[in-house]
Amino acid sequence: MPIYEYRCTVCGQVAQRLEDIGTDSSGEKCPVCMAGEMKKIFSLFGTGLDGSADSCAPKVNNRYK
Repeated sequence: MPIYEYRCTVCGQVAQRLEDIGTDSSGEKCPVCMAGEMKKIFSLFGTGLDGSADSCAPKVNNRYK
């Protein structure tokens, strides 16, 4: 299941949710201020394949398989 990020329309709080593909929690109330609605935002993800982050890919001679 992918992790999606949502931002509150009132306080700007960002929250992450683990959801099934196709599920959309936009419109739910903010868990912090309880006033705004949560809107899905674009978020980046890391692969770790450039060596700048941890990766679960095995390293062989400082390279990933």
